[in-house]
Amino acid sequence: MPASEPLPVTLGTRAQQAGPWLLALLLFLQVWMAAGTSKNFGPTGDENAHLTGGYSYWLHNDYRLHSENGNLAQRWVALPLLALRPADPCETSPGWEQASYWPVSEELFFSPQNNLPRMLAWARFMNALLGAAIALLVFFWTKSLFGRSGAWLSFLLAVFCPHLLAHAGLANSDITITLSFLLALLFYWRLLHRISPSRVLLAGLSAGILLTTKFSGVFFLLIAPALLILRLLHPAALPAGIRSGARRFRGLARVPPLFAASFAAALVAAVLVWAAYGFRFSATPDGVTPPPWLEPLAATQNEGGLFSKCTAFARGHHLLPEAWLHGLEYVRWQSGQRRAFLAGDYSREGWPEFFPVAFLIKSTLGSLLLILPAGGLFFLNTGGARWRLLHRLAPLLVFIAVFGVFAVTSPMNIGHRHILPLYPAFYILAGAAAWIGPSNRFRKWALGAAGVLLAWHVASSVAVRPHYLAYFNELIGGPRQGHRFLVDSSLDWGQNLPGLKTWLDKNRGDKPVYLSYFGGDRPSRLDLNAVRTGDANFDTDPRREKLPRLQAGIYCISATSLQQVYAPRFGLWSHAAESRYQALRNSFAPASASPVPDGLDALRIEFDYLRFGRLCHFLRQRQPDDSIGHSILIYHLSEADLDNFLNTPLPGPPLFSNSP
Repeated sequence: MPASEPLPVTLGTRAQQAGPWLLALLLFLQVWMAAGTSKNFGPTGDENAHLTGGYSYWLHNDYRLHSENGNLAQRWVALPLLALRPADPCETSPGWEQASYWPVSEELFFSPQNNLPRMLAWARFMNALLGAAIALLVFFWTKSLFGRSGAWLSFLLAVFCPHLLAHAGLANSDITITLSFLLALLFYWRLLHRISPSRVLLAGLSAGILLTTKFSGVFFLLIAPALLILRLLHPAALPAGIRSGARRFRGLARVPPLFAASFAAALVAAVLVWAAYGFRFSATPDGVTPPPWLEPLAATQNEGGLFSKCTAFARGHHLLPEAWLHGLEYVRWQSGQRRAFLAGDYSREGWPEFFPVAFLIKSTLGSLLLILPAGGLFFLNTGGARWRLLHRLAPLLVFIAVFGVFAVTSPMNIGHRHILPLYPAFYILAGAAAWIGPSNRFRKWALGAAGVLLAWHVASSVAVRPHYLAYFNELIGGPRQGHRFLVDSSLDWGQNLPGLKTWLDKNRGDKPVYLSYFGGDRPSRLDLNAVRTGDANFDTDPRREKLPRLQAGIYCISATSLQQVYAPRFGLWSHAAESRYQALRNSFAPASASPVPDGLDALRIEFDYLRFGRLCHFLRQRQPDDSIGHSILIYHLSEADLDNFLNTPLPGPPLFSNSP
């Protein structure tokens, strides 16, 4: 039997007729599950930049803000703002002239006249629609490979995937790039098997969308040639032209039309890239390059190499828009400068095992066990069927291989979300679990096992709702232990301040509350009355107390702050940190002979960070008393606890960070 003809499990006529309605119902459910979480969460770290950048693109046709995260993804989530019409932040913020999106986003997000929850809800709804589009594409792609049963299996994996739900419920670019990769792979692979004007157009548009959504889309420039080579190695004839007058090319005669069609699709993609930037080279309407842009451009050009030469040539000859080229250079510049945390270890260069470990501990165990049969699929077919199936799986397998290699070698290990595009590809392959086996008896056992694993996957997703971002599987003890393995956007993106407000209203009583917060929200927006400590770089309030007095009370600490990822002294507590802490502690002691002058606030902030770092050194060894969405950890500390953590000598040599 040909690989293109899967072994279906017979479904009743009524079940088949009900299929489209059930499909629509589950898609509606998925949109609700993703978008319905918005009321629970404040803005995450990247949403500030995405909405601000996209809104400024629509209003001003100016691309100076947040060029590093793609144009179309930001335009898409900001589209509802054109109807809501919040105040234009670019007119009043001093950050506009400096191309600094954080000050501009402060104006957009926290201006009293703007309804932030409403803005976020509509922006997130736009991405929830894309999440449903991914699930639908997974269904039809899997159906073409493994039949209806496989399609439903893969579809349900996608609908209830906690990671697709998490990012479909946020206004960032990760769900957009996931859909864009699927579309580009599908339409280019279809073009390689039949050339027609419509297929050239669809392949070019999907590639253009991919390249203007996020800069990881440039990996497609490696994937596409690999797919082209695989198509040439396959002996099937190539139809080309309009259906009624299509010609069939064979052997080497296929080379010219395939290259011509690929070149034509590339031209369509380039036109779309230019269209996204208003068919203008300059990022700004006045043609002046923002001065802050010059630093990453100079840094990458000084490194030299083929990549730098190519981008310099493209910029010098205006081959692509300035903002697109700057975003590409900026991503490259930043990729080697980001701090990373993995299971108690710290690095600026990343680890090859970061993304494999993240995938292993954040994927549901049910889905992992369903993906495994796809690896043995090749060996369960014989003769020509094996090779035909392998050829049909080629776009998915090549994508997983190329994207996986770049993930493993990337030094930017800041979030599990960066491998989100791999999940739909794996889910499509998992459809094989409903297809394996040469006999009806074997298929029944396979379907029974697949049903159990699918139910486990669904139950895991439902159990963690609405905190999909915080999902970790049973291998590490679930979401409660997640902060010990991954932080930042893998768990703690600053989303849970509204939940903390609700918790404190019920539990604080008359106790003092201390907060160390990582993220883009404002506690003042929620009237969350807490003393900030150990987070000066995320608190722009000029009224902030530089060195607050710590007392017994409730300590609310973001997981990223607990792990000291972005503290001035990066990593684990060290001998150097302890020495500096003791020196400043003596200076700030009430009976100190040489107290710190009032004007030296920098020293107060430094000591506040050191004091908080020592506190975290002990708290990391202690289980939190409670948590908000698993990302803000709650500790009830007594005076004895504080005295022990801050004043007593360390019991042994302090641990050292891998980076100073």
